[in-house]
Amino acid sequence: MNAKEIGRKAGRILEFHLPDHWIFRSQEDQEDYGIDGEVELANESDNATGFIFKAQIKGQKSVSIIENGTIASFSIKLERLRYYMQEVEIPVILIVVDVTTKKIFWKSLQDDAQLRESMKLALDNSQNSMAIHIPVADTLPEKHEELLASVEANMNWLRASALSRMTSPIEAMIKKSPDALIAEILEKSKQMNFHLFSETFERLYVSGEFDVLFDNAKGVLNSETEKVETRFCAGLYIERVYLQKVDPRSEEYQRLCFNLYVLLIELVRENKAKEYIRLYSILLLRSIRLKISVDADYHYYLSAKMSENDGLTKWVVDFSRSQVVLKAAREVEKVVHLINRIILSGNKYLLLETLPRIGSKVAVFAHRLSMDGMDEQSNYLYAWMKFCIDLSINLSKELDQESFMAEILVLNSTFKINTQKADFHLEESFELAKLIQNESIRTSVTDTIAKIKADIKKTNEDATPEDELKFFRERAKALGFNCDDPKDEMGQIIKQGLKDYNPERVIKDCEYLLVFPSSAQGIPARMLGLPSAAMKWVHCIKKGHAMGGWDLDSIYKSPIEEFGFENQYCRNCEHKNPRPIDWHWNSKWQNEEIQKHKEIISKIDSM
Repeated sequence: MNAKEIGRKAGRILEFHLPDHWIFRSQEDQEDYGIDGEVELANESDNATGFIFKAQIKGQKSVSIIENGTIASFSIKLERLRYYMQEVEIPVILIVVDVTTKKIFWKSLQDDAQLRESMKLALDNSQNSMAIHIPVADTLPEKHEELLASVEANMNWLRASALSRMTSPIEAMIKKSPDALIAEILEKSKQMNFHLFSETFERLYVSGEFDVLFDNAKGVLNSETEKVETRFCAGLYIERVYLQKVDPRSEEYQRLCFNLYVLLIELVRENKAKEYIRLYSILLLRSIRLKISVDADYHYYLSAKMSENDGLTKWVVDFSRSQVVLKAAREVEKVVHLINRIILSGNKYLLLETLPRIGSKVAVFAHRLSMDGMDEQSNYLYAWMKFCIDLSINLSKELDQESFMAEILVLNSTFKINTQKADFHLEESFELAKLIQNESIRTSVTDTIAKIKADIKKTNEDATPEDELKFFRERAKALGFNCDDPKDEMGQIIKQGLKDYNPERVIKDCEYLLVFPSSAQGIPARMLGLPSAAMKWVHCIKKGHAMGGWDLDSIYKSPIEEFGFENQYCRNCEHKNPRPIDWHWNSKWQNEEIQKHKEIISKIDSM
């Protein structure tokens, strides 16, 4: 067969193997210089859709297969390739047909960066032709769906690179354009900037280049020439940098976010932004006010509970607490109304973005109401939360947004964590998480829920002294006590209490020794629930000896022979019987011993 016969046979083979809804139009009149044909997709009614790509068909009696049978190699004239790559504004698919085996190989051209670089090098070397390599797996009709995806990617690349591929100076084009067109181009460029900056910010965030991201986002946020949506997006990425660089539990994080949110609200108001951005900016500020007020309310509640037996302290705490409770209730009410507005606005994505920001703190407030005996108000908040969560789960499914689904399911797992319904919501969330298609997201969510389950199980079991000390340290920090600051008097009392919490070093010396705290506990001990942050007693239950003080080691041991419990009562005691080597103290044992000896302990404590 000669070249024309091979070409015609290649065309027939291609048309025979094209899917039924692909319309092929021959352009044989351009056989010498143009494109062989074009393909347009038809819909179910057999109407053209406008989805078009050019097909350059090259027939070969026998296609050269290289690289251990993985690559089909085809030689093409450089001038023709340059035309396809630089002049044609519609995606071009090179189709190579082996007329002997009837195999059809395809390759998308313009958006192939490696091919473009190889072509440039070949042109610089004044070559007449070059080889194009096509994976042998890319065939028709087997990979027709992948071919369409490549056409779409090529189309997007052509749109995005339109400016860089202009052959005439852009200034000349603009000068000849009418005012309306220039205004339209300006608006379109700002819209494009939004997507360009968003993608740039996301790539910097994923790659961990937080300092570069912060500088770039800050520049966009402060740019008065960008659209308000673009500047607002930059602000959200600055918030994400704060989350990575600063402890989210710290006052510094709250201060940075508060200042950022205030700036975003001013930006939105000055530029009369769209409603969804206004609602988003208001909720950001409300979320941090909610956190501060709910945390304060919860801490005051704990303080009130711990000071119930101390009349003066209780009066002081109750007097201050009434204002804190009112403020927290108002902030919760404002957030509930704002989320309701977002739901009524019909902006589905905005609800998915904002509910996880406030859900956990509303749940904490609902739990606090329940502990305070306000079950009706607590149940109302829990019911409202469940309505919002279920709505968000359904919206995530409808919009096919599995990342949002993941956040909502974690919220569903935890919002009733302190109630009898905790296990039900954990199981419900775990089963829903299994339906997530994205493997990495699904694994992340199921692992998170499994960890929450494990933590609850661990909490319900006997905690170790180390676990309990960790809890007390975190609570002390949350309440603002600094145990490492010698000038913080309360912090130093707590530091001593942490040191003496586990008295094993003393009571291991003899099975008749018992250490217990005085019932006259001060504010630090009551606020933390840390009984050892007060006066304590060492007592011998065999012979009735007792000695009290603030520092357990000073009570028990003394370098002066006639002082210290050990020197006075234990050194020559015939009943001294050390505990077994493998015995260890824990709070459960401690509570049982105090209950067992409560009468004598009460007498000693009253001295």
